[in-house]
Amino acid sequence: MALEGKIVDFGVADILQLISQQQKTGVLIVERSDQSIEVLFWNGMIISAHPIAKAEKELIEKAKAGKLVEKKEKAIPAMENLRKFNVLVDGEYFAVEVDAPGGSPRISSVTQYAPAPAPVPQPTPTPVEVAKPAASKPAAATVDDKGGTPLVAPMPGMIVGVEKKEGDTVNEGEAVLILEAMKMENALGAPISGTITKINLGVGDHVAKNDILCVIAP
Repeated sequence: MALEGKIVDFGVADILQLISQQQKTGVLIVERSDQSIEVLFWNGMIISAHPIAKAEKELIEKAKAGKLVEKKEKAIPAMENLRKFNVLVDGEYFAVEVDAPGGSPRISSVTQYAPAPAPVPQPTPTPVEVAKPAASKPAAATVDDKGGTPLVAPMPGMIVGVEKKEGDTVNEGEAVLILEAMKMENALGAPISGTITKINLGVGDHVAKNDILCVIAP
């Protein structure tokens, strides 16, 4: 005996009592607007009840309408070039076999590239010392002071002026040469009165302390 209908037509209590009395075995589907529940019976006893998912419900509807079609198995073609790969999916390994139609790939040519040569270290250039020009030495004031009194440089410096010439007569203290030292010009006077017999230096010459600049004969 088959039961078909809705709860509003029969009432839940009446249907369950009828199934129990007649010890029916089968499935009772209770439908609501937003949910469907499937109840399984065995010899009039309820053995399980669970909600039906939308996909499952659609599958049941197709089965009732006779729209379910048996899936036809496709014939597996002959595979001569199977290659096996290990595939990791979500932490699980799967052995997958792949067929390469037309045969396995072949290598037609191999081009080998020579590795790039290592850079040759460049020698470190040796610093070349540039010879510094020798400092110009002050002109040596070497004169023969026999028969006269020398005028010597009181400090190192450069002659910037010559006030007298050889043969001139000078008085004691009269300026004979101008010496620049420490950015100051110094007038060097005759140590005695007499005649200048020798002037050893000219303008631009450098002198050292105690160099003989000129000689004056009395």
